[in-house]
Amino acid sequence: MSPLRPRYVRPARGSKALNVDQLILTRFQERSISASSSPPLPSLSLLVCLIPRCCQSRTPAASAFRKDHIMSTTCHGRLSGSTRPVSQSVPSKNLPVCPLPCARQARWFLILLAGALVGTGLAGCQKLSLRAQNADVEEEEVQPKNLTFIGDQVAVTGLHSIQIEAVGLVVNLDSTGGDSPPSMYRRMLVEDMHKRGVRSPNAILEDVTKTLVVVRADLPPTIRVGERFDIFVAIPESSEATSLRGGYLLDTGLAEKAMVPGRGARSGHTLGKAEGPILLSTGEVEDDSKASVLKRGRIPGGGVYTGGLTKEDRLLGLYLRNDLRSGRQTERIAEAIGRRYYETVNGRKIPMAKAKTDQYIELRVPERYRENYTHFLQVVRAIAINE
Repeated sequence: MSPLRPRYVRPARGSKALNVDQLILTRFQERSISASSSPPLPSLSLLVCLIPRCCQSRTPAASAFRKDHIMSTTCHGRLSGSTRPVSQSVPSKNLPVCPLPCARQARWFLILLAGALVGTGLAGCQKLSLRAQNADVEEEEVQPKNLTFIGDQVAVTGLHSIQIEAVGLVVNLDSTGGDSPPSMYRRMLVEDMHKRGVRSPNAILEDVTKTLVVVRADLPPTIRVGERFDIFVAIPESSEATSLRGGYLLDTGLAEKAMVPGRGARSGHTLGKAEGPILLSTGEVEDDSKASVLKRGRIPGGGVYTGGLTKEDRLLGLYLRNDLRSGRQTERIAEAIGRRYYETVNGRKIPMAKAKTDQYIELRVPERYRENYTHFLQVVRAIAINE
């Protein structure tokens, strides 16, 4: 049996023969062009004509219909615009009665149905996509509320180093010491020696194995009681001593100094103590400057922070602006910091911030930020109060 071939409609005289597939497409395109921007689904008659008649009925009785009756009721008559049967010879009775092979009809039916559904669905989807891309709605939803940050209301204190100094006595010199002429430093040392119960302090100062030195140090921020710091010592310019090599600084109390007009130098409370062997920096130094280098030295870690009368650590502080000054506001700021930073002692959470007055908040630095307290302050300034 020869393979199935698509049938052809007999064209009018003087025109080309058209394949049924091409005719169906031509009719469908004409309907699509004449339709509106949102084309409706294809008419039922057009879709029905594509359904394989042989698939609808497979009984022998159905295949026995006469050729002229089937051709007059199928899509040939509908597409051509008339119900007149199309005369065409049938080579065999066993050929299928449907005008197109079943596989090709099913394929065109699915293609046309899918295209119609997609075309009608795009209109609704387009409206939804435009609504989702509305920039005004997105900006309104993402717009954050107005937040107030701690850094906008406070100023930080305690970031500067505290310079402390004193007058001390260096011993164990190799005959490079000597007495100092009368001066403020000599008077201060003699008074201190009297307080310590030393007899004849002037005779001690005249010894060539001893000399008077000025002791200075800088207390860094956040230092705690018992922590050590470096000490710097120097021989006064008017002293007879020439070198501190091999010297040892005796116990010396360090405090803040201030010059009071009409009353001279005044000392505050003792904040630290210094003691230890002196090191000189005489490495690669020229001969003409070596003399001055021998009169200066340092004691690494020779100082101990005592905390003064209160025996407290050096803490940072937050001062509230004058226009916002209130006890309630300082409490709110301290609570906001304490929720994020605290230390646990015996199972209790101790916040790192505490409101002391209606304007001052005491701030402790966590241990992990001791060497980088500036970063800790940046985080504290960025904490929102009203979040």
